[in-house]
Amino acid sequence: MHHPSGLLPALELTTAATQVQDDPELYEEAFQRVLQEVVDDADPQRSVAELIFWLSALSAGFLDQLASMLHTDRSVVVASIMGAFPDPERED
Repeated sequence: MHHPSGLLPALELTTAATQVQDDPELYEEAFQRVLQEVVDDADPQRSVAELIFWLSALSAGFLDQLASMLHTDRSVVVASIMGAFPDPERED
Protein backbone atom coordinates (compact mmCIF):
# COMPACT_ATOMS: atom_id res chain seq x y z
CA MET A 1 0.00 0.00 0.00
CA HIS A 2 1.38 3.41 -0.99
CA HIS A 3 1.38 6.16 1.64
CA PRO A 4 2.11 9.78 0.80
CA SER A 5 5.65 10.68 1.84
CA GLY A 6 5.76 12.28 5.24
CA LEU A 7 2.42 10.91 6.40
CA LEU A 8 3.71 7.89 8.31
CA PRO A 9 6.45 9.85 10.14
CA ALA A 10 3.89 12.53 11.00
CA LEU A 11 1.52 9.88 12.35
CA GLU A 12 4.38 8.34 14.34
CA LEU A 13 5.19 11.70 15.96
CA THR A 14 1.52 12.43 16.60
CA THR A 15 1.02 9.04 18.24
CA ALA A 16 4.17 9.41 20.34
CA ALA A 17 3.02 12.86 21.45
CA THR A 18 -0.15 11.35 22.89
CA GLN A 19 2.01 9.15 25.12
CA VAL A 20 4.39 11.85 26.33
CA GLN A 21 3.00 12.02 29.87
CA ASP A 22 3.29 8.27 30.34
CA ASP A 23 6.60 7.89 28.53
CA PRO A 24 8.46 11.14 27.71
CA GLU A 25 11.35 9.20 26.20
CA LEU A 26 9.05 7.61 23.61
CA TYR A 27 8.39 10.99 21.97
CA GLU A 28 12.06 11.99 22.10
CA GLU A 29 13.09 8.68 20.52
CA ALA A 30 10.44 8.97 17.80
CA PHE A 31 11.38 12.60 17.17
CA GLN A 32 15.08 11.77 16.82
CA ARG A 33 14.36 8.76 14.58
CA VAL A 34 12.07 10.74 12.28
CA LEU A 35 14.54 13.62 12.03
CA GLN A 36 17.35 11.21 11.21
CA GLU A 37 15.23 9.61 8.48
CA VAL A 38 14.50 13.07 7.05
CA VAL A 39 18.19 14.02 7.06
CA ASP A 40 19.22 10.69 5.53
CA ASP A 41 16.61 10.88 2.75
CA ALA A 42 17.82 11.32 -0.83
CA ASP A 43 16.01 14.68 -0.89
CA PRO A 44 16.02 16.01 2.69
CA GLN A 45 14.48 19.38 1.80
CA ARG A 46 11.50 17.66 0.25
CA SER A 47 11.24 15.28 3.20
CA VAL A 48 11.18 18.18 5.67
CA ALA A 49 8.53 19.97 3.62
CA GLU A 50 6.37 16.82 3.44
CA LEU A 51 6.71 16.15 7.17
CA ILE A 52 5.74 19.73 8.01
CA PHE A 53 2.83 19.56 5.59
CA TRP A 54 1.45 16.36 7.13
CA LEU A 55 1.97 17.54 10.70
CA SER A 56 0.10 20.73 9.81
CA ALA A 57 -2.68 18.83 8.05
CA LEU A 58 -3.13 16.45 10.98
CA SER A 59 -3.12 19.35 13.44
CA ALA A 60 -5.71 21.23 11.42
CA GLY A 61 -7.92 18.16 11.30
CA PHE A 62 -7.60 17.61 15.04
CA LEU A 63 -8.38 21.27 15.76
CA ASP A 64 -11.44 21.21 13.50
CA GLN A 65 -12.73 18.00 15.06
CA LEU A 66 -12.21 19.31 18.59
CA ALA A 67 -13.88 22.62 17.75
CA SER A 68 -16.82 20.74 16.27
CA MET A 69 -17.15 18.55 19.36
CA LEU A 70 -17.01 21.63 21.60
CA HIS A 71 -19.44 23.55 19.37
CA THR A 72 -17.00 26.40 18.97
CA ASP A 73 -14.62 27.91 16.45
CA ARG A 74 -11.10 26.67 15.77
CA SER A 75 -9.70 30.06 16.89
CA VAL A 76 -11.22 29.54 20.36
CA VAL A 77 -9.54 26.13 20.62
CA VAL A 78 -6.19 27.54 19.48
CA ALA A 79 -6.44 30.44 21.95
CA SER A 80 -7.19 27.98 24.73
CA ILE A 81 -4.20 25.83 23.79
CA MET A 82 -1.89 28.84 23.57
CA GLY A 83 -3.10 30.00 26.99
CA ALA A 84 -2.25 26.61 28.48
CA PHE A 85 1.37 26.94 27.37
CA PRO A 86 2.54 30.48 28.21
CA ASP A 87 5.63 31.79 26.48
CA PRO A 88 8.43 31.87 29.10
CA GLU A 89 10.15 34.64 27.13
CA ARG A 90 7.15 36.92 27.30
CA GLU A 91 6.80 39.30 30.21
CA ASP A 92 3.27 40.48 30.92
